[in-house]
Amino acid sequence: MMDRKFSLSSREQVARFEELANSYLLTRTRVPLAYPSLVSFFDYCTTRSDGSKLFAAALDVFLNYVALHMEMSSLGGTWNDNFSITAESQKGSILDSEHNFFGKLDLLRHQSSFVLRYRAIWEKIFGLLLLIYAPQMYEVFSGAKRKTSRFLTYAKDIKEIPANFCALSREVTTRFDQTFRTPESHGTGSLRKWTLLMEAMDQNPQMQLIGYWNVLNESVRCLKLAIDASSPNPLEAAVANYLRKPKQPHDSA
Repeated sequence: MMDRKFSLSSREQVARFEELANSYLLTRTRVPLAYPSLVSFFDYCTTRSDGSKLFAAALDVFLNYVALHMEMSSLGGTWNDNFSITAESQKGSILDSEHNFFGKLDLLRHQSSFVLRYRAIWEKIFGLLLLIYAPQMYEVFSGAKRKTSRFLTYAKDIKEIPANFCALSREVTTRFDQTFRTPESHGTGSLRKWTLLMEAMDQNPQMQLIGYWNVLNESVRCLKLAIDASSPNPLEAAVANYLRKPKQPHDSA
């Protein structure tokens, strides 16, 4: 069988792909994403000898970002449809009815998928930044067992990747690993302990997933500015503005 791989080889194809992706998101979630323009990025990639690899990395981040957005949207929709904020909806057990049981398992499915994909997308973003600003470091990063640590080591010497972005990335990934990814990937899991309870979402750590999603959104907006804007080092300015906020979203509990 012929080895065939999907690719976008022309500006017209990229524009059509982006148009359909935006339509998909608006149809499914009614909320657009502030991701860097794929068409603009494709144009940028045509100016570089490693453009095909760079665009493939950007497309990978985009698709995973879309998938995360879908999981978060589905998570919120499932909660709203099945477990409103009324006291009655927070009584009893998931064993009391199929409605409770099915709804909670749907929530667990969306949350589990979100957790595993969320942690992975940070490493994809780190790889994309290295490909943009320090492509000579990408291969070693790609083969590293601890990609986040490798990225942070390299990023210290890359002026376009500011220290405040690195500090935020380190904090977010470390805390997310401790609370969610490590238990779900390498242990018996924590999500089931919280999600299968009949109580308000904001009464246990599962609520933090919304905060982590907000942090990722802000970081991708920073990435969009860094790629789209012509001002000097927009990534630093964007992250600095975010860090001036009085409370980090992932501190929600």
